[in-house]
Amino acid sequence: MKFQFKSHLNISPDLLWAKINNFEKLNKELWPVMQMTCPDEYRRKAFHDFPIGLPVFKSLILLFGFLPVERSNVRFLSVTPGGGFSEDSEMILCPSWKHKRTITPDGDGSIIMDELDITPRSFIFKPVLFLITRLTFFNRHGKLKRL
Repeated sequence: MKFQFKSHLNISPDLLWAKINNFEKLNKELWPVMQMTCPDEYRRKAFHDFPIGLPVFKSLILLFGFLPVERSNVRFLSVTPGGGFSEDSEMILCPSWKHKRTITPDGDGSIIMDELDITPRSFIFKPVLFLITRLTFFNRHGKLKRL
């Protein structure tokens, strides 16, 4: 399943990056649909300081912030400060969750684009993954537009 979510934001790429580049800030984006757990030492660590190409830690994905519904092996393939990241995380329901986020300048603001390529472990999971992914990213982009 492939998805693309794109928004124009009235904030510069560098300022946008400063507001979204760690797990604490990521969870503000995800709330109230979900939250992701992480070890304390990674909560405020900038994504560009994470190891690249290696699984960093396992994160529980909590629906509505409390109901564990998935587990992700967090792995960044690339991180460009102010420009975005690419991650490929294995999950229980998805042997492959590829997420590329790009941030590009656009006049006085920026364009943020999230591209996802998700491979469900079984066709049975496809409808729920489709619904949750769309809900989550519509919520995320709505929050980003208010920065």
